[in-house]
Amino acid sequence: MQFVLSRHAQHEVQRRTIPLALLDSVLQQPQQIIIEASGKKVYQSQLDFGYGKIFRLFGNSRPKAAI
Repeated sequence: MQFVLSRHAQHEVQRRTIPLALLDSVLQQPQQIIIEASGKKVYQSQLDFGYGKIFRLFGNSRPKAAI
């Protein structure tokens, strides 16, 4: 599945210096997908950044959807 980043997501990726390969990895094979009441999917994986952060991506299920 192909994803398109929203402007907000692009900004946060830059601000947090998240490698795009890491972002793609979580989107392609998340440890967990949670579907919110609104229908949006949350793709998440627990990754070790050295301080125990969980990587969460919010998106929707449309093809080529902005996340």
